Parts: sequence; C-alpha cells; structure tokens
Amino acid sequence: MYALPTPTLLASVMPGRWKVRASNLVHWLSGERLDVGVTIEPVSTDPLVVSVEENYRTTDGKRRSVFRLSRLTDDGFVGRRGAFSRLSPPRWSVKGLSADGAIMVIVHESRRAAEAGMEVLVRSDSDSEGARAAIAQDWESYGLTVEDFAKLSWFAV
Repeated sequence: MYALPTPTLLASVMPGRWKVRASNLVHWLSGERLDVGVTIEPVSTDPLVVSVEENYRTTDGKRRSVFRLSRLTDDGFVGRRGAFSRLSPPRWSVKGLSADGAIMVIVHESRRAAEAGMEVLVRSDSDSEGARAAIAQDWESYGLTVEDFAKLSWFAV
C-alpha cells in the first residue's frame, strides 16, 4: 500500500533546485514557458511552510519568476500567491518521492481545470534522463495510476 511522504521527510527532501521533467499542466505545455525550474526553500518546519519559486523563459527570451508561500495541512499544501488566491488558494501535494530524493511527483488541485494536473520534478544536480523509466517501472510507489502516467508529457532533457 502506498503511503504519503511525512512532513519530516518533506522538510528534508524538498529544499533545493528542481527541473520540471514532465507535466500535464496547461501552463507548462502551452509552449509559452520554456526552461522551467522550481526552487523550494523552507520558511518554517512547524507547521511546514515552503517558499516556491517557479522560473522560466518566455518565447521572447525574457526570464520570469512566480513566487508563492505554501503551508502543509492535513490535505497537502495550500499556497498563497497574492490577494486573489484567498478565494481559491492553489492546493498541491507531494504524491511520491524516489528513494534517493531526486524525483518528486506533485499533484495540483484546482476548481479551474487549467490549473489542475501533475508534474514530475527532478533535482537539478541529478540525472533527469532516468526519471521516466524509474516512474514507469514503479508508478504505484509514486502515488500514480497507469492512467496518470499516460497523461504526462515528458520534456526534452
């Protein structure tokens, strides 16, 4: 049976720089955001609060970043990204981690279909080419179904 990562494990594994290796999120698949990276840093551990910076390059070559704070609750992380997020805050959870902490699967929930989906993050300093094979061989341990895996689009390394 699959068990979600504990807050203690998340606090120790999540910090650092990550590459988005696969996703089914519209904003990553549209082709308007390129060279996508994510930096996660702890803000506090009790409760676990992390700072998340998503950075990317636009089609005209400009670098952009989106910042948010996310707090761990019983149902996953609840994000805060400006005044409007109070009405429908972004919610996400870590569904799976590789044993070495180099691969992380995140599921985003939203009332708006364009903001719901999954992404596979691979630590920036690790070999990201093996991520697809690792998840394909053991998708259940990453909290995915075979249908979830099939919905992912994999980005070139």
